[in-house]
Amino acid sequence: MREWTRVLKAADAAARWHVHQRRKGAAKEPYINHLLEVATLVAEATEGKDVNLVIAALLHDAIEDCEVPHELIAEIFGTDVADLVAEVTDDKQLPREDRKRLQSETAHKKTVRAKILKLADKTSNLRALVTSPAPEWSVRRRMEYIAWARKVVEGLRGANASLEKEFDDAADAAERSLVPPI
Repeated sequence: MREWTRVLKAADAAARWHVHQRRKGAAKEPYINHLLEVATLVAEATEGKDVNLVIAALLHDAIEDCEVPHELIAEIFGTDVADLVAEVTDDKQLPREDRKRLQSETAHKKTVRAKILKLADKTSNLRALVTSPAPEWSVRRRMEYIAWARKVVEGLRGANASLEKEFDDAADAAERSLVPPI
């Protein structure tokens, strides 16, 4: 019972911290939808056996997007969760292109648990590219994003076969969405 309470508290914290954020897509979904999808993918991939990883999935953008201090996450949800969140956090002080390059260059160095979290995040992002692409994103930009996500995931492979299949399916669907049906 205590584990479920911790997960729900993390969902509540994520919703509060990201309350003013929306996805980039045309639907402008509340950002919490992305965090819930990532957490669900992680829970399914781990068969619900890694509660801290599910909590980290809910909070995975808290440091990067909301400037929630690592110490606060550790105080509320434990050091394991805070360290997982930190492991998947980009350094926002770097230019966007450097952050993207570093993601693909360092993916293979992540712990297995962080790889699972990154796989779920990339899968969710590609699904959103199909269902609600950002209106200002050209076909070329969407193609580049898909190719970059595939490159990052090359370094994440071996972490979780079922989640890797989810990613591959999402990437294939994203590519198909670029071409109108004949």
